[in-house]
Amino acid sequence: MLLLLAAAVVLTGPPRWPARRLVLAGAATLPALVLAVAAATFSLPVIVGLPGGRLGLARDLAAAAVLVAAPLLVPDEPATTPPPARAVVLGVVVLAGMSLWVPATLPRLPGVASAAVALAAVALFGRLAPGLRPAVARPATAVAVAAALAAAVLGAIAARP
Repeated sequence: MLLLLAAAVVLTGPPRWPARRLVLAGAATLPALVLAVAAATFSLPVIVGLPGGRLGLARDLAAAAVLVAAPLLVPDEPATTPPPARAVVLGVVVLAGMSLWVPATLPRLPGVASAAVALAAVALFGRLAPGLRPAVARPATAVAVAAALAAAVLGAIAARP
């Protein structure tokens, strides 16, 4: 649901947002929607618990698409978006991506350790994202779109009866 909320925020934002940001919003949300269709629910625990190698790979690719797209989804106009607001949006998007990946990849970790891994990822993204934005915009967009398309195709194939 967090991804859908983030997509709604991006799509209903100011119309002057560039097409790249809208493409990244689609790349961050499309795989989650395909996984939700495969699970027949929007419940994250059910989506994370879906069995199968293809669905596992689709989940990993979906998380990669979200995590790569996250820094570029955050508005970068300091005059219109204060830094705390950017930090909150980035944190929510990264947390959504990590929640797709951490429970399935690290199932033996206690809940506190899994939360610590997710919190460390959010902190790392918050620290590194602002400085990397100009240098990695094009490659990151390409990687996010490729991961999203691969996750969507794999999820759709795996969901077929």
